[in-house]
Amino acid sequence: MGLLLDRIGLALYNLGSYSASIEVYRRCFEFRTALLAGGDRSQVNLEGIIRASTNVGNFLQSRFNRYELAKPYIDSSIVRHKYFIDRYGFSIPRRLGRSYKVSGQINKEIAGMDIAREDYLQALHYFEVAGALSNVPPIYNDLSDLLVFWEESDSA
Repeated sequence: MGLLLDRIGLALYNLGSYSASIEVYRRCFEFRTALLAGGDRSQVNLEGIIRASTNVGNFLQSRFNRYELAKPYIDSSIVRHKYFIDRYGFSIPRRLGRSYKVSGQINKEIAGMDIAREDYLQALHYFEVAGALSNVPPIYNDLSDLLVFWEESDSA
């Protein structure tokens, strides 16, 4: 059921039905959290919890500019991921990096560049870890541009 909800959420997003996609990912988050409470500690379920929470936050900020609504989802994703690392030894660095990147985008709008910078640096770290684990180049996206912007503004 969780995998089906993931796929439906992604399909709705790709069709441009962003509000419907958000609702499906919220349901997916609730469903997978209930599975965890019932004892399902599988990697698929733990990753699904993180993915659903991150996607809701990301879609709220990127498609609707609803930063205040997005922040709790992203914060929850980061906190849960760290808890899963401590409790179950489970981690997917690229997902944690993505959560920090989205957190940086949100914090840039509501908390300022200093907070956003810390999030982006954390994202960069986890993207580099993910790249090292999979033997692919690090994923910088807009992070390298942002770091160049900071360096230029610091030198001015």
